[in-house]
Amino acid sequence: MYEDVVGECDSIWSVGGASPEWLANTFRSRNNSDTAYITGNPFSREYHASEFGLLDEVWQYGWDNELGTVPAEPITDRGISVAREQTHDRIILHYMQPHYPFIAEEDTIGYIDRSAFGGVNQDRNMDIWTSIKLGEITDIEKIRSAYWNNLRYVFDYVELLLENIDGTVAITADHGNALGEYGIWGHPVGTPIPEVRRVPWDIYHCEDSGEYSPKEWDTRQSTDDVEQRLANLGYVSEK
Repeated sequence: MYEDVVGECDSIWSVGGASPEWLANTFRSRNNSDTAYITGNPFSREYHASEFGLLDEVWQYGWDNELGTVPAEPITDRGISVAREQTHDRIILHYMQPHYPFIAEEDTIGYIDRSAFGGVNQDRNMDIWTSIKLGEITDIEKIRSAYWNNLRYVFDYVELLLENIDGTVAITADHGNALGEYGIWGHPVGTPIPEVRRVPWDIYHCEDSGEYSPKEWDTRQSTDDVEQRLANLGYVSEK
């Protein structure tokens, strides 16, 4: 999907099939005091978050209740601002897209509120992939197109980022997503197939043009429950 939308790139094998697995396997074995982690993913609270030089949980204040997710704008703005401060050796921006909900087009597939984030059946909080497996969603090409458009949407913001920071940037993902291969939909923890584990590795060498002035976000944390947001994502929090 990345090569279809962006262009040819290298690839690497991810250390996880889902965000919590990736977080645990990426950060627990190293000293993260030199790293700023700017994230729209609620799992940041679960994995030794205090060890980062900076933990910016954008999901706490940048959540869009109408979209049911964290859009790309606050992640990008915070990334540019923190990069220009030049106080951290490494900065990781964790965008939510192209993960559903699909917010890049007028079609309402994936446009759901936070109380059922990731699902199309709000009564059962069922995610899109489960609905496909149960036959409740049959227009697979519509879902596939929406997924591709979600990547186009977020990459517009990634390009803005690349034009307004200094340094070497690696574009990659914590995991991929199966679309029916081997009967798998989504990205279950521990899934070893290439569709879930092989991710892009695309390197850029950037110079800050200084042309963009990022928005100043109110970074005060929301009081919304972390567990609820993880459930809205279709995850069960590990204890």
